Amino acid sequence: MTTDTDTPRFIDNNDGIVMDLKAGLMWFRLQDELEVSFEKAVQLCAELRFGGYDDWRLPTRAELESLCDATELHGGSRWYWSSTFCGPDLYCAWIVMVPGGTSGYQHLSLPGFVLAVRTRDASDVEPVAPEPEDQAQPSAKTHKARSRTA
Repeated sequence: MTTDTDTPRFIDNNDGIVMDLKAGLMWFRLQDELEVSFEKAVQLCAELRFGGYDDWRLPTRAELESLCDATELHGGSRWYWSSTFCGPDLYCAWIVMVPGGTSGYQHLSLPGFVLAVRTRDASDVEPVAPEPEDQAQPSAKTHKARSRTA
């Protein structure tokens, strides 16, 4: 019998994409050292063509906060832009520390890091069922990727 603890939440595809099986999302971290304004972050996500997908976007505050333990996505703690504005004046947006989940807000012109996200389709990945204990392999990140059209 398998339980939720038997299946990892995150699967690193080793191509820059990390699958979040719990939230049904796919994550892609743009260049580690690239800090940009909010407007540039939105543009980079909208123009991203990676992994055969063209529907990347800037994540919401809630989506970023769900990554508080996602060590698969970081090269150190960083403040990432969210698409969530912090008030009706639209002069600032929420930023979230990943990992960690701490959030704050900053003016749209200030720099922040960028994670792109997209909603997974059912055909994006099919996790392989765990093998019986006596035949188990050492890797917990085994998965079978389905083909995608570009």
